[in-house]
Amino acid sequence: MLVAIAAVISCKKGNYERDFKPKPVAADTCSQNVTYSKQVSAIVAAKCATANCHSAAGGQSPALTGQPEIAASATSIRNRINDTGNPMPPADQPQLTPCELAKLNAWISAGSPNN
Repeated sequence: MLVAIAAVISCKKGNYERDFKPKPVAADTCSQNVTYSKQVSAIVAAKCATANCHSAAGGQSPALTGQPEIAASATSIRNRINDTGNPMPPADQPQLTPCELAKLNAWISAGSPNN
């Protein structure tokens, strides 16, 4: 059995570049080409404008129900999502992933466009 395994292994030629060399880390794709319509609105709807939080149905102010409201609150949003001492969303709610955080920060840094 051991001889058969050794024979199979010796027949396969490895390619160090393809099989073993560490792959380069991709550029930060999370913060590239971020748009309100494709990424930001979905993040806010899932993590911020939920029932009893920043929704139109009530909860916390401001209601983050559309691009104008979210853009108007951009500075506050950036401060809270990056505040490790008092973050948003609160600890008992689903948290932003590192990629979602990067997307929100990139969109706000771009001037919170309606794109």
